[in-house]
Amino acid sequence: MFGENCTESCGNCLKSEQCHHINGTCMNGCDRGYEGSDCTEGKFSSIVETSFAKNNLRLIIARIFEWFMIFGIIVMIQWHIVSWITTLLFLKECDEFHYGFSCNETCNVNCKGCDRTTGECQNGCNPGWTGNHCQEGDMFSFFYQFKSMFDTILTKKK
Repeated sequence: MFGENCTESCGNCLKSEQCHHINGTCMNGCDRGYEGSDCTEGKFSSIVETSFAKNNLRLIIARIFEWFMIFGIIVMIQWHIVSWITTLLFLKECDEFHYGFSCNETCNVNCKGCDRTTGECQNGCNPGWTGNHCQEGDMFSFFYQFKSMFDTILTKKK
């Protein structure tokens, strides 16, 4: 405060220091964003920058982070709901020769029953075949496959 009976308020003196008790001048300069001998003239860009930096930037960053968190949770919940509904509507128990979503994949013909999810052969392969899906044949695999088809044809004719 300054002036007659100290009725006038000081301007924005540096570090909120007391101004001159008679004329109100700031003896050590002005706070950032203000100018003039009594530090009452504001530099608009500097005031906005200072105010924004001190008060709003933290708030804006917090709000952006909050929205990303909320959005992420909503997306995750939606994905789980869609997955759950899809499972209920379309996933059925596959027989031992089919696998995958809605049992639309067929196990390898050389497989003696496959996993209902991955299609890997669980009960082994027909003679002459190896691999997780019984996809690798040895030199006798053609013979075994031919014999299997021939046996099937003979069985159907009976």
